[in-house]
Amino acid sequence: MPNTYWVNFSCSAPGVQVMVTGQGRIVELGTLSLMASRNVTDQVIDLEQAFVTPGFWDSHFHLLEYGRSFRQLVIDPNQSYSSVLESVHSRAARENVSGVWILGGGWNPHQWQHDPRAVDLSSVSMGHPVLLFSHDYHSAWINQEGLQLLGIGIQTPAVSGGVIERDVHGRPTGVIRENQVGWAVSHMEPPSLEDNIHDLTQGMRHAARLGIVGVTAIEQPESLFALQSITEDTFPLKVEVMLPHHTLNAMEQMGIRGGFGTNRLRIKGVKLFWDGALGSRTAWMKQPYLGDGPNRGVPVMDAETASGILGQATRLNLAVAMHAIGDEAVHQALLAVAPYVSDQVPHHRVEHAQLLSDDDLPRIQSQVALSMQPVHMIDDYPIARRYWGDRWRQAFRFGSVVRQNALLLFGSDAPIASPDVRLGLWMAVHRAPPDQPQACWPLEEKLTPRAAMEAYTRWPAVADGRRSGLIQPGYAADFTLWRYDPVEMLTQQSWENLEVLGTVVNGHLVWRHNT
Repeated sequence: MPNTYWVNFSCSAPGVQVMVTGQGRIVELGTLSLMASRNVTDQVIDLEQAFVTPGFWDSHFHLLEYGRSFRQLVIDPNQSYSSVLESVHSRAARENVSGVWILGGGWNPHQWQHDPRAVDLSSVSMGHPVLLFSHDYHSAWINQEGLQLLGIGIQTPAVSGGVIERDVHGRPTGVIRENQVGWAVSHMEPPSLEDNIHDLTQGMRHAARLGIVGVTAIEQPESLFALQSITEDTFPLKVEVMLPHHTLNAMEQMGIRGGFGTNRLRIKGVKLFWDGALGSRTAWMKQPYLGDGPNRGVPVMDAETASGILGQATRLNLAVAMHAIGDEAVHQALLAVAPYVSDQVPHHRVEHAQLLSDDDLPRIQSQVALSMQPVHMIDDYPIARRYWGDRWRQAFRFGSVVRQNALLLFGSDAPIASPDVRLGLWMAVHRAPPDQPQACWPLEEKLTPRAAMEAYTRWPAVADGRRSGLIQPGYAADFTLWRYDPVEMLTQQSWENLEVLGTVVNGHLVWRHNT
């Protein structure tokens, strides 16, 4: 097999002028003298002075939903109530087929004067049923036509772990939360296989344009089925799938174990939920939310069930990703995982770990991975200060996690938040958006630029048992290309020069900026 010689670049390794890759791996690093060993069939790629880093891995990604978001109604979290209604009316006016669902998401009600109402959506939807996910995807706003189609009425009970918001007369207001959202989606006509393949491919291509070489995809079984239908030559990323925990029995019966799959697509584990989300005030808290009565959120998991899932998954060499946002949920997740901590890979992980109390820091062990999303700090800043009060200082504790020697993994939760790795790096290092320096989280939890980089590169590979995340011979030929050294740009606070130029996966240039 021919090799590829990469030239005219720089990287953090001193003296490296040429990188040789072959069969998806780094073969050799060295000076220009390596060019003398090149065969006539080998390829040479000029990187035009790009800076090369290990490829960025997004450790929490909803790939199918991200791909779908490009053809659905996108609501900006900062839009006013009336502006959202105008957007729905505009979309309804463009629909050529009567009665089709209008789907979208992104609304954030925390600056609105009242909660969303079904009747208001119906007044602008021109007879179409409408379902709009909230910005955290833990709530949905449905119009009257949609409620009728789904059979949600005054007598409809909420599913276990779900919420149907009602008015004083017991009538549904149009807002549902947590497990009720998943129930509603499951009762809608599912997209076709062709639609899913299209959306997954679009999602991967857009992620590649951001310098992402692979994702840990939190998906439903239909996503895995569609991913298997995409040919390898059109597969721009590496994808490791986490399926719902209720699929464990089926996987065990079929003989599926952790790592089942190919170099491009494999099954990593399962996901369970301990609670909801901050934006919907359903994250499970030790103490009530400020200004919300006795509300401590919505627990959706118990210790006995979680222990059973962790035990079964461990036997199957599958990782368990435990969604936990509120401090009580994080507490319960750390207690549950403790008996199953080992050197076995892939490692079990706590997803989000957004509010981490001082009492729980000692419970973080070196073999436990905490998968966190710095980009959530942008939208959650005003909400956390409003509903968590002084507790907001214990949120997004990246520095504390690193000091506990735990595996810190970064991702985005796309499409709930932007998968732009530049933004994730910036928030981890500077704790405030580049255009809103005043919205700053406590600086004692900031990371160095190099530590933030490793949370996207080296540590996800360690947690997953992949030989990647470093530029060394024998490691995967997965790279992100930059205009300048991102560590220097973060140090200099030069947002405008923090620019991705290309993405290399398995030694193949899957995207390159047009220069």
